[in-house]
Amino acid sequence: MGLTKTIIEQFGNRRLLWSLARSDFRTRYVGSYYGLVWEILQPLSLIFLFWFVFEFALGITTIEGVPFVLWFIIGLIPWFFFSDAWSNATNAFIQYSFLVKKMVFKVEILPTVKILSSLMTSAIFHVILVVFLIIYGEGARLSSLAILYYLFCTIALVWGLSLITSSVLVFFKDMRQLLTIILQFGIYLTPILWSQNAIPAKFHWFITINPMAYVVDGYRSAILGELTFDPLSTAIFWAMTISFVIVGSIVFQRLRPHLADVL
Repeated sequence: MGLTKTIIEQFGNRRLLWSLARSDFRTRYVGSYYGLVWEILQPLSLIFLFWFVFEFALGITTIEGVPFVLWFIIGLIPWFFFSDAWSNATNAFIQYSFLVKKMVFKVEILPTVKILSSLMTSAIFHVILVVFLIIYGEGARLSSLAILYYLFCTIALVWGLSLITSSVLVFFKDMRQLLTIILQFGIYLTPILWSQNAIPAKFHWFITINPMAYVVDGYRSAILGELTFDPLSTAIFWAMTISFVIVGSIVFQRLRPHLADVL
């Protein structure tokens, strides 16, 4: 019942959601002349750093027949969205504590507000990706439309996770540091810098239980025109994501009555 109510609130307040998300996106850069520029330059600097190290220092120019920088960017963009959305959504209740304290406000929409705000930033990186695709002569493919599905997968995954972490953070402030560590390890444990084919088959189970590996591989296969459907990986991803959503909804419903008191 709690999960159904939480989902209904998202759709029932969709106009408010988009309004708050747009406001949150603009608020990120208030007081900074180059706020959005720095938001873009930071990940771009990471891209060029790894590009230099792998292509020029280590001599790795291609991976699976794809130019390294292009292969890397395609995998990195969904990860940027995932990490940015999860980090921001985790802080939702604390950042909007003045709304949480209003008894009539549907606070369950606040993590979603932060996710949609991060989606707007991600849209800019998708434009940058298109530029790189044009530079490397990759034409438009019908299979690229599948990234809309993988974006939905990422949103659902982050939403479930953020319901847990945003609720717990109010009571356990160290959750923020724990999340930082998880994301730091996560970027290296997800096939962004390396190919699944580079690790022994006996360790492939570890990739299978990493939900972002499913999204990253999906992005690459969709954009590079090698889209395939793996029923097992899809089933595992959605089983994990739905589990996170269910657990997140339970945690939120249990802690919701106490949020305003602690804040």
